[in-house]
Amino acid sequence: MSEAIGIRIPKDLREEMAKFEVNWSEYISESIDGKLKELKKKKKKIAEHMDSIRKKTAGKNINNTFFLKKEPVLRKEGFAYAKKNI
Repeated sequence: MSEAIGIRIPKDLREEMAKFEVNWSEYISESIDGKLKELKKKKKKIAEHMDSIRKKTAGKNINNTFFLKKEPVLRKEGFAYAKKNI
């Protein structure tokens, strides 16, 4: 079953859209669906990466708070920064 949502767009954009025979509702729906699929893939990839880290560190006593206190930039920039720079 479908649900309706409402969006606001500038008047000039709506006027430009009216010049073309496009099913904008279908186009927007497909675009949202595509974006959701992309986000789900990224989420899955991140989860797999986290699982691989857990496997590598299983049974090891790692105190991450030491690194976060020692390197405030890691706290701010996150894992991506740490992975590139450490």
